[in-house]
Amino acid sequence: MRPYVLMGHSRPLTQVVYNREGDLIFTTGKDNIANIWYSSNGERLGSLGNADSTNKYPGQHRSAVWSIDVKWDTTEAATASADQTVKLWDVSCGKNTRTFEFESTTRCVNYSTDGNVFCVTQDRQMSAFNKVFVVDKRVSENNGTIASWKLSKEMQMGTRCIFGSMDQYIITAEESGKIRKWDWQNIYKDADDVGEPVAEVQGHTKRIQDLKLNKDRTQAITASKDKTAKIWDIASYDTIEELKCIKHPTNCNTAAFNPTKPHVACGGGQEAMDVTTTAASQGYFECFIYNMFTEDKVAMFKGHFGPINHLAFSPDGTQICTGGEEGYIRLNHLDPSYTNYRDIDLELGTPGQLVSAL
Repeated sequence: MRPYVLMGHSRPLTQVVYNREGDLIFTTGKDNIANIWYSSNGERLGSLGNADSTNKYPGQHRSAVWSIDVKWDTTEAATASADQTVKLWDVSCGKNTRTFEFESTTRCVNYSTDGNVFCVTQDRQMSAFNKVFVVDKRVSENNGTIASWKLSKEMQMGTRCIFGSMDQYIITAEESGKIRKWDWQNIYKDADDVGEPVAEVQGHTKRIQDLKLNKDRTQAITASKDKTAKIWDIASYDTIEELKCIKHPTNCNTAAFNPTKPHVACGGGQEAMDVTTTAASQGYFECFIYNMFTEDKVAMFKGHFGPINHLAFSPDGTQICTGGEEGYIRLNHLDPSYTNYRDIDLELGTPGQLVSAL
């Protein structure tokens, strides 16, 4: 497997996302830029806004872009930034169509299934609290907000959010290690405006870095700095049940389901500040693929020379795109030895040996 190395960001990557068809990849970084790439050959299609991050342009983000999501028909994208805004973009021309202002850094944004509503989280900063906002683009008053609540009165940053099955609830993964499920249409709030979840678990012992759903939106995977990735059953309205705990050799910054196989991919790495202060010289900057049933390592591939900050599987399961701390994107077209690989021993019900498929 020979990956494409994409160089369109000058600072660390924060998120990589495929559109629904899988022909485009959207990336964001701390250089205030969001880029669009063709997944077939890694050619850059363009940027959302102006690709020059050194000068100020109308409609451009003024600080790090932390998150991006794409509408189901790829006509629109939403970005969340440290400049306290969420911006909507026309994908066809890269122009900013609308800007929503919030109280502090917006950390994560996610569209509902129909693309008319999005949820966004903001950090606890100064007098602003860690909150979730649900915004309807069709509403002009009150910044489009149709629901909002505090997650906590304590210091919390980096909260992930995502709509669950049928958009009935929103799932949040938090710095405290908690995973919570919220009925956003019927949210109960106490006197301090702190919301009450319909389900809550202490999923990890350290900060949760990533949260994604599987193809049918009945399971979620979380990646944490406690060196684990966990798979959760979220199909029921008021329960969150742990199914599997996959142990990763280092900080797990990101994880994703393979849409066509019972596998999950995990990436991370030792933080740069710790590499020279520990006895172990191995940084574990590789991307690992695990069997989600046996928890065995199925494959591994190298490439980044810094921690992997985010990764995503293509919708057909033939590619993995990873974004690193060093600012590079690696587009990995998986070999037939992996895409055609079958867990025969698992199908027969007997433990299998580790297979190096790449």
